[in-house]
Amino acid sequence: KQWYQRRVRADSGELDAPKNASLRLITKSRVELKWDTPSLVNGCNKGRAITGYKVYVSGEEKIVISGPDSREVVLEDMENHLLNEIFIVTVGADGGESPFAEVTLRDPGCVLCVYTCSCVCFFI
Repeated sequence: KQWYQRRVRADSGELDAPKNASLRLITKSRVELKWDTPSLVNGCNKGRAITGYKVYVSGEEKIVISGPDSREVVLEDMENHLLNEIFIVTVGADGGESPFAEVTLRDPGCVLCVYTCSCVCFFI
């Protein structure tokens, strides 16, 4: 199931996704998401300016993180006892988005399911 339509510029190729994305449970309603930036040269990836990152939770845009050098965010108000699917993508100045980054779980206190779409799904 495709949760949303990503805007990708076919003429420039896809942006690289964030690397080494990981998730850690802070409280029952807060999680920390950390990642490494994709390869950047002067704030650009594959010759395209990067404006930041977007995090999607269960198909809905949760937060936009500004700045190509950003590396972490705390997600608030997560749904307790519900399946939460988390995606992170790189966002270009043209509005295009990278493929989903693979996210791993750093906390054994959650139940984890990883799908081939490179998202992390967990119950709190």
